[in-house]
Amino acid sequence: MANVAISSLPTGTATGGEIFVGNQSGTTKALSLGMDAMSDYETGDWTPTLYGATTAGTTTYTTQTGNYEKIGGLVYVSFVLAWTNLTGTGGARIGGVPFTAASLTGQPRHAMSASFYTGLSLPNTNLSGYIQESTSHIELLSASTTAGASVDLQSEITVAGEIYGTLLYLA
Repeated sequence: MANVAISSLPTGTATGGEIFVGNQSGTTKALSLGMDAMSDYETGDWTPTLYGATTAGTTTYTTQTGNYEKIGGLVYVSFVLAWTNLTGTGGARIGGVPFTAASLTGQPRHAMSASFYTGLSLPNTNLSGYIQESTSHIELLSASTTAGASVDLQSEITVAGEIYGTLLYLA
């Protein structure tokens, strides 16, 4: 593969799918990616909700924020939830994810990472989660002796708590 000097790159107006680079004289050039990589680009806010899979219940929030970035079919979401009371039952879910996950039959699920949490009583002090294909909610999981065990809303989440999380998935 040959190296291309910055000064030999074409100049002009960006039409999408280009990376801008500069040279020593301060001239901006555009390097085409050969596709319109940014034609489906979107950012925004979303409102995460914490609820039970069996009975949704009611949750009282002190913080309930989220944002997302979507590039083509790739979606990155982050969120912060803080609550003082909840009444749901069953496995814990975070709803309101801005785009439904793609149908990926036979493929791995998309994993959620929790960077911080309080108010959860988990067997091995580890919280994770995933978004199931063709859904728009995150299933919260605990690191228990049972693989893929859902976090139980009544026995493992205390009345007050917080979760900071991120998730990268295909829509």
